Parts: sequence; structure tokens; C-alpha cells
Amino acid sequence: MAFSRATFLLAALLAALLVVTSVQGSGQDEDALDRESLQEDVSLDNDHAVSYKGYKLLSVAPVTKRQRKSVIRLAGKQGVQFWLAQRNATGSFVAQILVAPGAVARVTRRLKDKGVNFKIVIQDLQNAINNEVTSLRDTDAIESGRPFVWDKFHRLSAIYAYMHQVARQHPELAEVKTIGKSTEGRDLLVLKLGRKSQSVKPAMWIDGGVHAREWISPAAVTYIIRELQKDTGLLNKMDFYLMPVANPDGYEYSHTKDRLWRKTRSMHRAANATKTALKRSRPCYGVDANRNWDSHWGQRAASMDPCSNNYQGPHPFSEPETKAASEFILRLAPVAYLSLHSYSQLWLMPWGHSDEPSRHDLQLRKVSLKAVEAIQDVSGHTYQTGSINTVLYPISGSSLDWAHEKAGIRYAFLVELGDTGDYGFVLPASEIEPTGKEMLAAVREVAKAAIEDAKSK
Repeated sequence: MAFSRATFLLAALLAALLVVTSVQGSGQDEDALDRESLQEDVSLDNDHAVSYKGYKLLSVAPVTKRQRKSVIRLAGKQGVQFWLAQRNATGSFVAQILVAPGAVARVTRRLKDKGVNFKIVIQDLQNAINNEVTSLRDTDAIESGRPFVWDKFHRLSAIYAYMHQVARQHPELAEVKTIGKSTEGRDLLVLKLGRKSQSVKPAMWIDGGVHAREWISPAAVTYIIRELQKDTGLLNKMDFYLMPVANPDGYEYSHTKDRLWRKTRSMHRAANATKTALKRSRPCYGVDANRNWDSHWGQRAASMDPCSNNYQGPHPFSEPETKAASEFILRLAPVAYLSLHSYSQLWLMPWGHSDEPSRHDLQLRKVSLKAVEAIQDVSGHTYQTGSINTVLYPISGSSLDWAHEKAGIRYAFLVELGDTGDYGFVLPASEIEPTGKEMLAAVREVAKAAIEDAKSK
């Protein structure tokens, strides 16, 4: 089959959605943007908190192939980072682009010249971040006896304190398990919820916070914990293992230094690091914790560059976080797996590494439809469903493919939570409870299917 150059470029962009590289503009390229890179262009350590003052988030909707091509060509330009690039449920191509202050005039002029429809959805990213931080006050209040609340984003210590509080208050159904240590020595904590039983019950794994900047996912997992502990009927039938923060080092760094930090915090030097990093003679930090799993690792849509935002790591399970989680999951042998990410409201199934369907595709689709229907009943939100490869882009080394392929978990899903672009990664705290409620409804649908499936075996 022959592909046009525009189609090829679109596929390349979708495959590299989360790759942010430091590409120097050529003096001979008349469309090159000003030499002002986003703080995230290379994953270098920051001595001071990163400021995104003046950065704007653009929502772009090219209609024609020519317009799509002009948008795609912005990828890799200095001061431009694609937060989102995909086809929506109607087949239209949509993109969200974060633009540095010095690049705004030239990027918007280019879009206008090409007739591309766009709107600025966030005028100043730092202001949006500051509004989030305002809601972070007293997040460690639980440690001084105050109740844990869901109208704020909490720091790691508060989330861990809440998990221990649940275990203390409900020893008959809750237990905190330490499954390992992070690169920087933080505990990797999992909360087990389930009524004690003489027989072995089916289990479900739920994690959040794989990518540090996606604050809504740990918050949603803690909400699910709050509600599941009340559901004695379900806890009599199934055990739940919930890991709100799968990447604690990165999560803390996103609170203290760089709100948009994505990766883990391990240190890497390599000969193929970006020129910017080498010029600074400083190491690059972190591995994409969703490219580091031993399932077709390093094959598609992952980078060998330690400075890339989707660096796959030097080898599968190079990160203590992914290694500990994988070993625990193998011992646990759950029948269902759910990994919460953000954003764009997608309910995703295997595979990421291939466009071939899973042999359990029919069952996966059936459960997925029930889950997204439950979400819509609760919130009215529409979640698009399908395989990662078909809905988003090819991806290898993902936890979802590993869970389905290597751990043998039939009901394995990855969810991109809300929203669809008004706030992106800086979703306001007012969305925590609505997001938690819709995910709880979906979790119950997955649990119901997995329990019934376990009974039939």
C-alpha cells in the first residue's frame, strides 16, 4: 500500500506524541522558531523551580491534508511541545501544543497563514499551575489528624499517610504493603482491600501516577480507595491492590521543581544524548515508566536518548519502580489490571506494539463498552475506546502490553482520564471527585466481568 508524505508524517507524529527532543533550528530554515526551548525539551535536573510564565496552550484543528502537514511540521521546533495529537471519535485530527513565549507570535502567524483553526485554551500556563498550587495548602494535614479530602491535590506523604490510615481503621479488610524502593529511596506502597477469606479470591490491580505530571490519576485512585472500602459486598468477592503513586520520585519532583516532569528520577549519561545535554555536560534524568516494561521493549515509539521524555531506559525493568511492580504483579496473578493516566478520555486495550487484535479482543471490547457506558451514565463524559495502536499510536515496552502478554491478565486496560483539552495536565482540583466517581463506576464493571470469568474456570 502506498502512503502519501503527509500520511507518513502524521503517523510519525502520532508515534512520537510524547517525544520531546531538543532540536536546534537551522539558520537556513525560514520556518525555524526562535531558539527558546521548553524546560522539558531535555530531562535535565533543575536547581530551581521551573517557571512556565507566558507559555500558552493552543488547541489546533487542521481540516485539510495541507493544514495537517503544516501543523505536523511544528513538531521538534524550539519552543513547541505537543501535549496531544490524535484523531477523535469522528476521525478528525486534533492537537494541543504548548508554546513558549518567544515562539507564540511566529507559531500563531504560521497557523493563520495556513488557515488552520486554533484557539488559546490556556493563556498563561504558570497562572494555571499557581491556581493548582493554591489548592495544595495543608495537604499534609492528615498527618496532624485532619481528614483526607478530595478538593485538593496531595503530596506523596499525605497520600501515604491516608493509605496507612485506612489500614489502621479497617484492619479486617485493608493492609499496606511495601513492594520495594524507588531510585531515591522512597517506599513503593500498595494498599490491599478485601475481606479476609479462607479461599483465594480473584484480584484486581489498579495504579496511578506512572507519569509524574498526571496528578489526576493518583487523586482518582485515592477516591476509588475511599469508596471501595465501603463496598463490603464487592470486597467479599474480590481483592483490590491499589498503587496510587507508581512513580513517587517523579511525582514529588513535579510538586517541588517542575510541574510538567514526566519520567522517573534515575540518572543517565550516554553517547547518544542530545547535543544540548552534552554541551551542558550534565546528565539527563529519568526513564519513561511506561516504556520500560519487558514487552517488545525498544521496538516502537520509544527513545534510546536519555534526554528524551519517552526514554525507554538502558534495558527492560532498569527502573526499580517498574521492576518491583512487575515482580509483585507476577506473584499476585490478578485477573484484571487497570492503569490510570491522563489526558484525553480514552479507554484503551492491548495491543500497543501491534495492530493485530488480542485473542481476547471480543471480551475486551465487551467489557470496555460496559465501562465507558458506566462512565457516561455517571458523568455524561464520552470515552473513546479501542487498542492503543489504533486509537493513539504504536507503543512498545508498555505496562499494558506486559500485563496482557507476560502476566497473562485477560482484562487489562489503560485509561486516559479527563479532560479533553481545556486544562490538559493541569486539571483543577474541582475535577477530582467527578473523575473518581466515573472511574469507580468503570472499575465495578471490570470487576463484575472478571469475577464472572473467574467463576467459570
